[in-house]
Amino acid sequence: MSYPTTVSEAGSALYLGDCREILPRLPAGTVDLVVMDPPYNIARPYALTRAGGRVRSTQEAWGVWDQYAPRRYEELLRDVFRELARVLRPGGQVYCWIGAEGIGQALAAARAAGLRYRAKLVAVKARPQPSFRERNWRSCYEECLYFAKDSAWPFHFQGQRQMRNVLELPYEPKASRHPTEKRPAMIEPLIRVSSSRGQVVLDPFLGSGTTAVIARRLGRRYIGIERSPTYFSMARRRLAGEDPGRA
Repeated sequence: MSYPTTVSEAGSALYLGDCREILPRLPAGTVDLVVMDPPYNIARPYALTRAGGRVRSTQEAWGVWDQYAPRRYEELLRDVFRELARVLRPGGQVYCWIGAEGIGQALAAARAAGLRYRAKLVAVKARPQPSFRERNWRSCYEECLYFAKDSAWPFHFQGQRQMRNVLELPYEPKASRHPTEKRPAMIEPLIRVSSSRGQVVLDPFLGSGTTAVIARRLGRRYIGIERSPTYFSMARRRLAGEDPGRA
């Protein structure tokens, strides 16, 4: 079951439910920009992370939402990119944060949907997780694929120094208890560059709401879709200026 919540800003909405069920309901050609952070499908019982003040396996910390059989993960990306290509207007753009193991699948799904690959961005973390077992290289960055429907517009070039495809992230504390929350510095430059005031920014994997919060602050309209009632509540609280930790 899914439903839109009441949002005070005209033209903006949040939806609780699976994006594969909700995206087909959106009119074609009505979205200007997509910024999304789908599951990376990397939760494992042997991979460690710090969550809730202690070291846990990523499988325990993140839960079932980040665990797909390979074919099911390919289907998820294929279904989502197909609908994104439909709801985007000509010139609309997509930024997709993705795990290293899913880059090939995301590229294939986007190209099958008719989107054009333009670049890959890398965000270098200010405080990456330590290597808890000290048996591998530390993971110190995240990757984002950039696509467009036809020729990308608008594209607000910010100057040669600011337009490098490597984002050096400042330290930003989390705004909620979401275990993989994207920080504002990973989202704001994308919205500034690839949309204009009043345009519609869509996030089909909203999580705790960072994309919607930044879009509203920059004068854009937003559409957010989240299937977890817990994370959906966090996003609503953040947009209302409340503490999302009480969700």
